[in-house]
Amino acid sequence: MILLTNSDNGEQAFRPLLETIFGNTVTPWEWEGYTPVRIETWRGQ
Repeated sequence: MILLTNSDNGEQAFRPLLETIFGNTVTPWEWEGYTPVRIETWRGQ
């Protein structure tokens, strides 16, 4: 599956979307930096 977004808000939707649809429990979210805290930190810069 390829997820695309034209908004920064999409970054926070990827994890819940994949976990709901696929029961995804193996994607290394923290390693890839897709955690709510990290995303907010990037946006604040």
